[in-house]
Amino acid sequence: MKKRIVIYPLLIFTLNLAFCTKSSTNSSELIVGKWMEVSGTPSSNFAICDFQGSYIDLKSDNTYTEYSKCSNKTTSGTYKVSGNTVTVISSTLPIPVIFNIITITATDLILEDSFLGSPERVSYKR
Repeated sequence: MKKRIVIYPLLIFTLNLAFCTKSSTNSSELIVGKWMEVSGTPSSNFAICDFQGSYIDLKSDNTYTEYSKCSNKTTSGTYKVSGNTVTVISSTLPIPVIFNIITITATDLILEDSFLGSPERVSYKR
């Protein structure tokens, strides 16, 4: 009987911890911040300079700034997170691009899109 008395509170604590952690780390909160581009596939779609300072800065007001090291240009626009997708609309080319969130943690972000027909993945780090 003593084992049950100890196990039940431990089980309840563990379940509460798991559910609280899940609800406090949703994609919309985690995605905010400056993300440095570190790799991409297929590699033929990227240049080495893409991974030498290019970044996207996703702000809490659902706007973003993106810097490309290769072209030395900065663009901006808006974004919206819905479940496991991010819809991005650039102010220079107002066509929505939808990215699937493959991975999102406090330090890693992997996005995938099929905007030009074939899947492309980009990995970012904070």
